[in-house]
Amino acid sequence: WLGSVTTGADGTARVEVTLPESLTTYRIMAVAGDRRSRFGSGSTEVRTNKPLTLTSAFPRFLAVGDEARFGAVVGSQLKTAGTATVTMRSLDPAVLTLTGPAEQRVAVTPGGTVEVRFTGQAKSIGRARIQMSARMGDESDAFQDVLPIEILASPET
Repeated sequence: WLGSVTTGADGTARVEVTLPESLTTYRIMAVAGDRRSRFGSGSTEVRTNKPLTLTSAFPRFLAVGDEARFGAVVGSQLKTAGTATVTMRSLDPAVLTLTGPAEQRVAVTPGGTVEVRFTGQAKSIGRARIQMSARMGDESDAFQDVLPIEILASPET
């Protein structure tokens, strides 16, 4: 919100706004008025994105003893190809342990996406916090997710 912006003699104004760190589309609106009671308005959309994104592809839950594949999709908006380093880490190894490599390198094409898979095993009941990150050149993205580990049993009455 900018409550008041003064225009130059030609009737134009320039302002810089820092947008929140979110990937979305913003609608920017302006309303103008002058001393002679003339008014006007305008609007436009601004879409924010990141040059490199990492999106999770995890199971919704696991049962104790399950071995699962945890995935992520690396997306690039960059104009050049590169190699992304993707890592996965269990913050609760007593609940969920990685059974394969914790780091992978994948080739990403310009404007392309690539899927990466890691393996892990559910060890005990609880909530497993999982961190994943990707880095390609100077760009990076990361997320943390929580996965419930349960004992699956049929209800009896």
